[in-house]
Amino acid sequence: MTLQCIRRSATALAIAGGLATATAQDRVTPSVERAVTVTGRGPHRLEPDVDLVAGAARGRLAPAESADSAAQVVGAFADLRLLDAEGREVPYLLMPRSRAVKRGSPAQVVRIPATKTTSGFEIALASVTPVAAIDLEGLPAPFMKRVRIEGSVNREHWVELAAAATIFNLPAEGLRHTLVPLPPGDQRYLRVVGDDAQSAPLPLPAMSGVSVVLVADGGPAAAPLSVAVPFAARTVGSRTLYRLRLPGERLPIVTFRIEAANSTVLRTAVVWRKPDGRGEPMALGQATIRRVARDGLTAGDLDVPVRPPQEDEVELDIDNAGNPPLEILAVHAVFAQLPRLYFVAPDSRPLVARFGRPDLTAPSYDLEAARDVVDVDGAAVAVWGPVTATPSAASSTVPISTPVPVFGGPLDRGLFRFARALPPGAAGVTHLALDAAVLAHSGAAGHSLHDLRLADAQGRQVPYLLERLEAPVVQPLALSPPRAPAAGAPAGTTTAYDIELPYAQLPPAHLVVTTSARVFSRRVSLVVERPADARHRAPWTEPLTATTWRHVDETTAAPPLRVAVPSLPVTRIVLQVDEGDNQPLPLVAAAFELPAHRLRFLRPADTELDLLYGNARVEAPRYDVADILRSPAGQWPEVAAGPERALDGPPTATLITPPMFWAVLAVATVVLLVLLIRLVRGVPDRDATDDPPATT
Repeated sequence: MTLQCIRRSATALAIAGGLATATAQDRVTPSVERAVTVTGRGPHRLEPDVDLVAGAARGRLAPAESADSAAQVVGAFADLRLLDAEGREVPYLLMPRSRAVKRGSPAQVVRIPATKTTSGFEIALASVTPVAAIDLEGLPAPFMKRVRIEGSVNREHWVELAAAATIFNLPAEGLRHTLVPLPPGDQRYLRVVGDDAQSAPLPLPAMSGVSVVLVADGGPAAAPLSVAVPFAARTVGSRTLYRLRLPGERLPIVTFRIEAANSTVLRTAVVWRKPDGRGEPMALGQATIRRVARDGLTAGDLDVPVRPPQEDEVELDIDNAGNPPLEILAVHAVFAQLPRLYFVAPDSRPLVARFGRPDLTAPSYDLEAARDVVDVDGAAVAVWGPVTATPSAASSTVPISTPVPVFGGPLDRGLFRFARALPPGAAGVTHLALDAAVLAHSGAAGHSLHDLRLADAQGRQVPYLLERLEAPVVQPLALSPPRAPAAGAPAGTTTAYDIELPYAQLPPAHLVVTTSARVFSRRVSLVVERPADARHRAPWTEPLTATTWRHVDETTAAPPLRVAVPSLPVTRIVLQVDEGDNQPLPLVAAAFELPAHRLRFLRPADTELDLLYGNARVEAPRYDVADILRSPAGQWPEVAAGPERALDGPPTATLITPPMFWAVLAVATVVLLVLLIRLVRGVPDRDATDDPPATT
């Protein structure tokens, strides 16, 4: 340790020593407790991990100050307290990991002797300089190269700084990565050695095309914290949707990094979330993910930058564009730069870290006066222990801390035409996905789902929150054998397929049809066959939509046909394919993509509930607990509704009641009799009027 480091440590120890007897300011125990293992008495540094970020105060996100720095979290961990073995509070500092950095230019760039498999150049700096990275942006594009970086202060003893870094600049593919991070340290000379086993020798860059990233105050930006998140995939048409479960809500996640086995990738990826208050999905971020393979190397960018999500669940939507789904190995959530913890351990016994109290304010320690002289990098490394208590474990039964009513107002179950049973279960927030039956039979023609109610056997309502999901409900459909069209299409050139829908009056949706053919072009139309009526003497077809379905690449599967279908009062539609002079196009499968919704509600313990619907005249419910249900933390189970059963339903609306009908009928009868009598009395005698006058 240098004399400067010793002085820094001594100053920090002196300040910390005066505070070793300080007692904790907040005696209320936070909900998370963890052990911190230290190596002995003296300065230590502690890296934040996912459990700390998910359980402690979040702070706010500050944008990156330059291209060489990263977005960082400030004001985080305000509720964190460190306690020694006697319960006394141990002061600490939060030290930022990323600050504005500077770039320096080399004094000289010279070529080094080449071998059969290597080539390269040497960079000389003006003086010994603390270096954090090197940027080889001046190499002529396009290139993709594996390089080794070495450093030296005297040109005699070289140290390997990067064993096998891949750099590339491929303008045609839109891929570029020329920055190579290095272990921070003092360097005067840098040597770049390229691997020429499968590529051309490394050219000599211009001096203006090489820059050295210098170590700034506080050290270079370290690799950000990241964690692999569990995901569940489902393919819908030409897209694959991955539901990502995050470690918590309101996390400072700035990127989702995809790890895939594919060597070549070019697809559009979108990350969706559900905003507070509205139910419609919202894009957090979008990117074109790319990867190419060349000369035995792989260059790519499979990152999707995002705005930090507010919920603990997001949807990664990848458009396959006619390709098979990606072979995704993992999805990593990458956090913004987080501060390190610096503290001075009073002895070798473990400390206790407590956090998870959002009502606490950040502590203020006298150790702050030593911020400019502490040596974080020279401090010993402390290690986190396991979490012994978590908010989710403490509130697994009823996860909402605010006291809320489980039941709402009373309800007349006889007002609804349909019911679905929900089995009883444990108390807590629960999700219920709505299927095609609910979508078809709920609400009026607008399909607003305003008549949904959850109620127990006594008619007590259970408040809920209606959410709109990005991923649609996929309803498989049966395709009939091909036949000739009924009417309106040339015989012999058009093939018709009957498609049976599960219900009439479904909301507007999309029909998705797949084929095994790879090279084709067909005109496809969707119609409804109607019987003869007052306006049509013969059966006729009502056109719905028409489009061209085409694919010309025999090496890839054809993308599915996806056409919009309006809400229809029928359960059978007809897909007509104009085959031209070709064989009938082989159709493999068909499906209906319906808008997806789910209910989020606080299920009472061991209580059987019914989902009621089927009354267009009732208004949408208004529950006091809607805001509380909007974003509770946790991963909550889903419950499936039982089969649909019909109820008596509301009374049929009539304009004339039976008593009114008989009264009107009686009045009409009397009026007709009066008119008939008057007509009879008013007709003159035919014998008297029709005889001719007598003649003499």
